[in-house]
Amino acid sequence: MKRYWSKLASVVFWQDKIVVANILVILFLTVSGWLLVAQFERFEGFVPWHYTVYFGIDRVGPWWRVVQYPTFGSLVALINFFLAVGFYHQRRLFAYLIFIITIFIELLVLLQILGLLWFLF
Repeated sequence: MKRYWSKLASVVFWQDKIVVANILVILFLTVSGWLLVAQFERFEGFVPWHYTVYFGIDRVGPWWRVVQYPTFGSLVALINFFLAVGFYHQRRLFAYLIFIITIFIELLVLLQILGLLWFLF
């Protein structure tokens, strides 16, 4: 465990421009998702919280159910960050791929939230 924290505190990890850029993009997408979910709070009653291309809105509920999307995105980002730190010093390419996958997942979460907001406005 002590070795892992030394990897996290490594200057080499935090000076890598690719790592820092990916972390900033992931943070921006995660915060954007949370800010978009905050827009649902002003709607009273039931709001759509699931949409499919085939059936349209198929699940409705209270506005706070939409919080599950950015929560999932935040957990995935946190887990993948620690995985990337673990892989960085042995296999740098794996760490970069983990960051790219995290960005892709955050984009999908953001698109889901934007799709739900589309029907409310």
